[in-house]
Amino acid sequence: MPAELTDQDGFAMLPWVVETVRRIEVDFHPPPEQRAILDRLLTDARMNSVWKELKRRRAQTRAAWLVSPALPDVLTDAMAETLYFTFRTAWDQRTATKLDEAEGLRLSLLQEAKTLSCVANDVTASVRAAPRYIADTTDLSQFLADADALRRIATWRESLAVTIRGVGDPMTITNSRGDPTERGVQITIASFLKERFGDYLHGTAATLTAVALGLSRTPSPRVSRSAFSAPKAARRSRARSMCK
Repeated sequence: MPAELTDQDGFAMLPWVVETVRRIEVDFHPPPEQRAILDRLLTDARMNSVWKELKRRRAQTRAAWLVSPALPDVLTDAMAETLYFTFRTAWDQRTATKLDEAEGLRLSLLQEAKTLSCVANDVTASVRAAPRYIADTTDLSQFLADADALRRIATWRESLAVTIRGVGDPMTITNSRGDPTERGVQITIASFLKERFGDYLHGTAATLTAVALGLSRTPSPRVSRSAFSAPKAARRSRARSMCK
């Protein structure tokens, strides 16, 4: 197999990249819109800088993502997984969430849970306090079962509230600058690069985001850099509020 393939525009396509795209096509059968993501990751000239940067890095050793003759070592496998992860993140349209919106949703879920629990308790109390002539002529067990169902729903809403992003989550933002999907995709990719290569590689994450989403301009690396420094900023903000 040649060291690299070349498309009609002269862009070098590495054989393992072609192999990875082929495997993704076989596994996911992406529709046209998602197929366009793969095409860009395969042929966009900006990807050259991505692969050059990742080749300089040491990949974290773990179970091989793909078993293929085109992926001869840990680093190549890690880069193939990067392509796959970028494709899936762009397909999933991971979106950053404003902190106040996330907090509003969390409080709403907790309020729903409280209301459902109160209704369940009222139903249970009413059944237990029902006059004897009603208990003798009406099967009240279904009402108790309904109350238990309401409690289960309340517990579910509470569990959902726990999963809502908070201040320390890098996908939680405090302002509306930029497209939330672009920001979410970039932050997610940077998090993956940190796990796989030991560094957020914010510039590389920005390039992958631009290519995957079909952006003509590459977003600023500051998007993911600020996201992962957010806990410190949040602590400073809390400290300032305590001093007022």
